[in-house]
This record gives sequence, C-alpha cells and structure tokens, in this order.
Amino acid sequence: DAQARLALLRPLAWVHVPKCGTSFLSTLYNHPGICPSALAGAKLPSSRDFLEPMTHFLEQYPEDTCCRGSISASYTFMWNSRMHIGIGLSLYEANKGHAITMLRQPEQRIISSYHDHIHDWNGLIPPRDIREFAEAVQGCQVKMVVRTSDSWNTCAVSRGAVPPSDEEVSLAVRHLREGFAFVGLADRWDLSVCLFHAKFGGRCSEAEFDNMRLGSGRSEQEEAYDTSELRGFTDDADRQLYAEAVKIFEADSVRFSVSEETCRRTCWGQPS
Repeated sequence: DAQARLALLRPLAWVHVPKCGTSFLSTLYNHPGICPSALAGAKLPSSRDFLEPMTHFLEQYPEDTCCRGSISASYTFMWNSRMHIGIGLSLYEANKGHAITMLRQPEQRIISSYHDHIHDWNGLIPPRDIREFAEAVQGCQVKMVVRTSDSWNTCAVSRGAVPPSDEEVSLAVRHLREGFAFVGLADRWDLSVCLFHAKFGGRCSEAEFDNMRLGSGRSEQEEAYDTSELRGFTDDADRQLYAEAVKIFEADSVRFSVSEETCRRTCWGQPS
C-alpha cells in the first residue's frame, strides 16, 4: 500500500533537472510522511529570481529538522534544490530505488531555460541566438541522470559542449526505468502531483499546484512555448529519455487509477 511504498522510498533523492519544476519541493514539504515538521501549506515564494527565495525557504524549513530521515544524506535538498547537480553513477547506485524526478518535453525545457536568463549557459560570451543555445544545452536531462559535476549545474555549458553519447542515453533510460521510484512530467503537473499522492499517500495541498517560477512569456502552468523559434532543432538525446518517462508515467497512472476525473475527486477537490 501507499505507506509501504513510502517506507521503501525514504530516504529519497530528488534529481532536480533545470526548468522541470522547482515547485515540486512544495509537494515534498507538504507530505506528512516526508517532512512532518514543516508547516501545512509550506510553499516556495513566487519569484523570477531563483537563489534568494529557495535559500529563504530552506532556512525557514531546514530539511534536517523538518524532514528528518526522509532525505538522502548523499543527495540532499539543501545541496541539490538550489543547484542542479546530476546524480551520476556512484550516487545513483547509492540511491537506487529512492530517486525521484520530474522531466519535461525537451524543446520546451530548452526554450524555458533560454528565456530564464539563458539559465544553463556557462560561457562568458552569450549565445548568438536560441538555436546556438539549444545545440549547446541539448541532452541536459540525460546528463542529470548519468553525469555529475563539481559546479552548481551539471547542465551548464558553453560553445562546443559535447552532447550525451548513445551509450549515455541508453544508460539514462535504463536507470530511469530501474532505479527511480517516481517519474513525473512537468508538462502534466497537476496529474503528476496527484500521482505522487496516489503512489505514496498524503493529502494534496493547494500549495502544490502553484508554479512559483512560471517562465517568461507564459501565463499558465502547462501552456506550451512556440517551438518554431528553434528553427527545426530537436533534442534527440532527451527525447529518448522523455519517451521512457512518458511510458513510466502512463503505466503508473493506470496502475494507481490516476486520471483527471479521479484526481478531481481525490486530490484537486480536497480542502487544503
């Protein structure tokens, strides 16, 4: 049951892919079985900025007191939520079966990153345009699953960045399938939150359905960017990983009877 699955999940390791839902932290903090000492309704403050509200939130709700025993000691919120450090190979093995993540349609993720102050760009000279940016940052989601780094962002690149190899893509797909206890989709945010609760219990909170960092040019959580500005570019590496994520998400949705209808009744319609 959900309590047994939650017990197997803890201590969890949240692989926080850039532009795939910082707001998911609100779901984790509002789950009484994960962060029982956090205040009900705890959520990130709304801001286009990233570090300041995240720092304030984690200082207000320190994980070692609010979420004691629930978070991986080797892959913590404080370390990884303010940063985007890939889980890599050794950390994956250490946290296999405890990893969770939210992934996103690859071109949508790239455009969101570009419009968020070229979020994943690490070069001194900015990219000439979004096409050059996309070619450099492609494969970010694959990198977060199979690589790690000493920098603040495993996906941070500049001109001439090497995309993931075919071997890395295959490994990322296998790791996602075999070692992740939960895979949500940022593109289906509300259903992903509902699925998390269906799988691991806990009541839904209104705070979980707010996007605290809605991207530039979007007025709604699941509104898509116009991909024509990429001029035909596709992120083939991340598309393969995302396809696997969709398979996992849809299989779990069937297994746990998650749909818009059931979530409206069991999650979205609940009082906070």
